[in-house]
Amino acid sequence: MIGLVGPVAEEIFSGPDQTWGGKTFRHGLGIFLSAASFSLFHMDVAMLAPLFVLGLILSLLRYWTGQLWAPIVFHVMNNFIVLIFE
Repeated sequence: MIGLVGPVAEEIFSGPDQTWGGKTFRHGLGIFLSAASFSLFHMDVAMLAPLFVLGLILSLLRYWTGQLWAPIVFHVMNNFIVLIFE
């Protein structure tokens, strides 16, 4: 259940980082801030770089589609794959 609820909550709460950064500076900075906060939120130093890349992918999906469903679906699929291989 956490594999479904977590991604929804994370994507909803990471949206303001990207929106604020995009409006205040440029969209690239908003995407960077969103990815950085995503990776730091997980508090796993060993996984910081891969989580940052995942955050970039999720942020870009939100930017390209303008919707939350795309990064949420991708995030849920990622969590499911990680769960299978753990």
